[in-house]
Amino acid sequence: MHATLYDEAGEHDCTTARRDVDETHRASGTSTRAANDIIGENNLALATNVTSGHWARDLNNERGFFFCFADIRVTHPGRYRLRLSLIRPPQVSCEPTEATQILTYIVTDPFRVHSSKDYPGTEMSTPLTLKLARQIPNIRTRNKNRLKRDHDSDDDDNMSPET
Repeated sequence: MHATLYDEAGEHDCTTARRDVDETHRASGTSTRAANDIIGENNLALATNVTSGHWARDLNNERGFFFCFADIRVTHPGRYRLRLSLIRPPQVSCEPTEATQILTYIVTDPFRVHSSKDYPGTEMSTPLTLKLARQIPNIRTRNKNRLKRDHDSDDDDNMSPET
């Protein structure tokens, strides 16, 4: 599964960082500002934008195939959608020019990315996330104890060190 960030309308790929747009448009002579208005500036910082699927059981204890992106981060406030593409990578023994095949894709509902100033805070993990985390490695969860601990550590950061 491959994730790509799109604008709220689902029309423009916003994954490209500004530095890539600057280089491309400087070489072609087109307006960098116009290009950044379309795709945004440094909108998406992905640690991993491709993940493998995992067999797991949902809240009804039914077996399903789940794709979990544990470390997607969008760094620029706004409203976006993700395009999630089911892909078939080329065979290891294939020609270097053979492309990855997109089998199908879906586009998510729009979601909002807040600025740090407007961020409403971390919410607890959903029941489905908690159940999947017990079955699939590398899924981070939030619970009341962790939320309190995270909040307490923020307070500790503002205190001066003891001498």
